[in-house]
Amino acid sequence: MIDRYQVKTDASSGIVNDPNLFSDDPLYIANLIRRLVTVSVETMKIVDTLTKIHEKDCYLDFPEGWKMQRDAGGPGND
Repeated sequence: MIDRYQVKTDASSGIVNDPNLFSDDPLYIANLIRRLVTVSVETMKIVDTLTKIHEKDCYLDFPEGWKMQRDAGGPGND
């Protein structure tokens, strides 16, 4: 986020993008970061309360024709 909130000048147009001009509040950027951190922390608190999901390996139920061979050169075999 900090990378985005820097004064930048577009090379082709010469337009200056200054995020400090979005508000007269000198603490605008600091408050924005504070809100971002608050939302992130509160989201993690909610996620931590969710019930854990225990899924079985679903690929075991795939029809034989759907299974990829590791040496067949298919996607994911880099």
